[in-house]
Amino acid sequence: MIQAIRIGLGLFTLVLIGTSPAFPATPAHRAVQYGEQALAFSSGFIREDVPADGVVAKTAYNRQVVGHGDTVYLRMKHADDVALGSLYTVYRRSRKVFHPTNGHYLGNLFSIVGVVRVTKIDNDFATAKVDHGYMWIAPGDMVMPFTLPSGEERAISETSVTDSPGMVIEIQTPRTLVAQSNIVYLDLGWADGLRPGDRLEVLRSRRGFPTESIGEVKILALEEMTATALILQTIMPVTIGDQVMPKELNRDAVHSAHSVQIRQTPISASTKARESLTKSLQAEIAKGDVSVEQVGDKVTISLNDLVNQLEYESGEAQIKPTGIKILKQISEYLKQDTDNEILVEGHTDNQPIGPTLVKHYPTNQELSEARASLIVRYFVDAGIDPGALTAIGYAHTRPVSNNAREEGRKRNRRIEIVLTPRQVDAPQEELKSTELSGEELKRGESKPVALPSAEPEALESLHVNVPPSPDTALQDMSASPSAKPMGSN
Repeated sequence: MIQAIRIGLGLFTLVLIGTSPAFPATPAHRAVQYGEQALAFSSGFIREDVPADGVVAKTAYNRQVVGHGDTVYLRMKHADDVALGSLYTVYRRSRKVFHPTNGHYLGNLFSIVGVVRVTKIDNDFATAKVDHGYMWIAPGDMVMPFTLPSGEERAISETSVTDSPGMVIEIQTPRTLVAQSNIVYLDLGWADGLRPGDRLEVLRSRRGFPTESIGEVKILALEEMTATALILQTIMPVTIGDQVMPKELNRDAVHSAHSVQIRQTPISASTKARESLTKSLQAEIAKGDVSVEQVGDKVTISLNDLVNQLEYESGEAQIKPTGIKILKQISEYLKQDTDNEILVEGHTDNQPIGPTLVKHYPTNQELSEARASLIVRYFVDAGIDPGALTAIGYAHTRPVSNNAREEGRKRNRRIEIVLTPRQVDAPQEELKSTELSGEELKRGESKPVALPSAEPEALESLHVNVPPSPDTALQDMSASPSAKPMGSN
């Protein structure tokens, strides 16, 4: 009997050993599995850049997306430094972040999608198992050594909390409005004296009205100048541009500081354009059909063939009804915008022109110019000042994707509308002041002053290199789509 019990215990021990993980998780690793620390870790952050140690090159069985327990293959930059059992954070760059008030570039929003553990090393590749999956993991995601969220080591700080209000500068999910349990990002960081766990009041200021409290957020993680926060409660949806402040600050002081900030940092023409276009095109942006990006004083509206925003048929230069709908929204804003020059860029892929259109557009250069000029003509017909419009074709010289695959070629066949502030030229010659002598003053005489001519200068006409062709004529909304030509450009 005793011998049978000993044999049973031995077999049970072998089973336990056989089912135990080969590389046990560290305490720090387990800390980001559940609870608030896992939320802080997985909510991402805003930084200018994050150096990558490797990239997810492939997934097991060529799955498009993987999650917890699945296998991925990592291409590492320094495979010699990788050890069995090493933990890596998988992340991706989501989008650029600009301050909603002054348009200053703040960095990139990085999303944490999971944690993987290396189980095998083979030359430059490492096989890893997904231990934690916060979002779907896909080829192209980057990896870096696993560390806990930044800011904990600065939790005990001598820096006093700032007495200036902060602002909601970005939302984790690409939405216009969010509420309780969503993640937002603030323009305050550990340099402003904040600590993880601090609670801030969310305020909404409207000119001419008292500042209202609409909710509360809790700091999860900190960077030097930004913070990741969780919305704890709201009485109305929170949006980018809402103010935040520590609860002990006076609300009237916040409203006053906000008013001073507005006066001291006037919104530039480029920022006005980006904000107005983002608001009017928010439905198309949410679907991924249009992107509006600001870098410095330049605002670029990208219309990407990948999602058929303008529905350009390959090799044609004509506007389809779906494209007209988007252009109409853009033209409504541009008619009121007198502060920016408008450059319309046409782009193609690197494929030869199809046989149907080669007699009209012998080269991709002429086809790209035709595409750009067609948009310019539409804007002119919509009532936009022709003097502010310029069309240019770049053919296939500025690709945004690889032309080796059809998917990449479709992305390269595109239109971009670029807005830049108008340059105000100083007058070439200033009027000379007319001085009167003492004798002339006594006699009440004065010399005649030559005034500049009041005749308006003729506007320089817009020149576009487009061969006349029925294919380039602007079709009416009711016109039926033409047949698809051969070739792809």
